[in-house]
Amino acid sequence: MFGQNTQRSYPVFGQMTYRSHYWLGTLALPEFDAEVETIVRTHKDGISDAQISAMQACLAQLTLIKAQATVAMEQLFNECDVPLPALGTDIWTDMHLDSIEVTDATYDADSGKISVLLLCSSQSIAEFFPAIEVIDGEFVQVLSAT
Repeated sequence: MFGQNTQRSYPVFGQMTYRSHYWLGTLALPEFDAEVETIVRTHKDGISDAQISAMQACLAQLTLIKAQATVAMEQLFNECDVPLPALGTDIWTDMHLDSIEVTDATYDADSGKISVLLLCSSQSIAEFFPAIEVIDGEFVQVLSAT
């Protein structure tokens, strides 16, 4: 019937609903003390095994990825002249994980690898939205989005 959304359950992702060119769901991530919207970029035929594997690898290393991203996030704060949270406090008291986006193989045409992007926002700076890029379960970089 027109207007109905296709829904499927996937390993790691759980229940997902198809929208135009992406699947949408929600994941609880205790490492970030957050329940986040999850977007998987793909077509109506479904989430690929490669995308499921990319997300599994990311989730398996999430504590390490967060620790590695912390230093890069602090550097990004400095580069963008964004004041860091008070000395001695964890940067994650200001940063909040808002959503996760899983790319398809066309995101990086050179490698064809799937990226998992952890999209964050600052509680104190409304225009500050960095992302943590993860490939094959390994922290790659923090991307600036101000």
